[in-house]
Amino acid sequence: MNRYLLIAACLSAAFAGWSNAQTPSGKDILPPGPWVVTQMPDSAQWTIDYTYADTRKHRKALVKLAGDARPTHVTIVKTGAIRHEIREMERGLKSEFWAMGDMMVERRSNAPKLFAYTSGPKDSEFPEFGWISQTNFTGRKIVDGSDCLVFQQQIDPLQITYPATYAAQQKDYQRDATEVKSDTPTVLAIALVDAKTRLPVSLQAGPELRRYAFLPPPAAMLSVPDEFAAAAKEAKARVDAATKPLSAP
Repeated sequence: MNRYLLIAACLSAAFAGWSNAQTPSGKDILPPGPWVVTQMPDSAQWTIDYTYADTRKHRKALVKLAGDARPTHVTIVKTGAIRHEIREMERGLKSEFWAMGDMMVERRSNAPKLFAYTSGPKDSEFPEFGWISQTNFTGRKIVDGSDCLVFQQQIDPLQITYPATYAAQQKDYQRDATEVKSDTPTVLAIALVDAKTRLPVSLQAGPELRRYAFLPPPAAMLSVPDEFAAAAKEAKARVDAATKPLSAP
């Protein structure tokens, strides 16, 4: 074979091999979105377990975001418009929540009274995954036999700890045309989502790790305890009175 033809053939083969190496395999291609479910079925229950591997660098910032006691285990049950949530915290603290429509009532283990407030509509059951996108998709990974989508990005931890607060801050910055500033160090966030069900599997945010487990639907409809229902009714009456338009003279 002509020497030049031989060189051309070798270069062609090498380029073909490089091209194939750069093309993602089928298992690493990102399927069409949405990549995380936004609303769970009307009858559902799940848990979130939290573990922390604190470093001196992040501990101060994490306490500032989450308070002195952070969650360790959360259980959520919903049937229709009623939602029951129990949050177990560090130092043996616990909070119980009952949501009825747009009203939320909370009982804290270290407080004598109930707290009632409006919660507003939930745009997503898992707002802490709102940062994932096509641009930070890094491939797939098999976790406990399930095919998972993997997303990774350096982010402000507020996006995960308090996503609604972070979103509100971004709107304020955009409206005021000011530079976005944060006094908390960014963390590496790694999200795993079940490729088939689009349910969260885990979320690593710096030293904090959340693991999600989805249980069979509750066997019966939830019933709000009387004291929680009464607190919600009273709070709603106050809100309605405060927002009621003045009648014409």
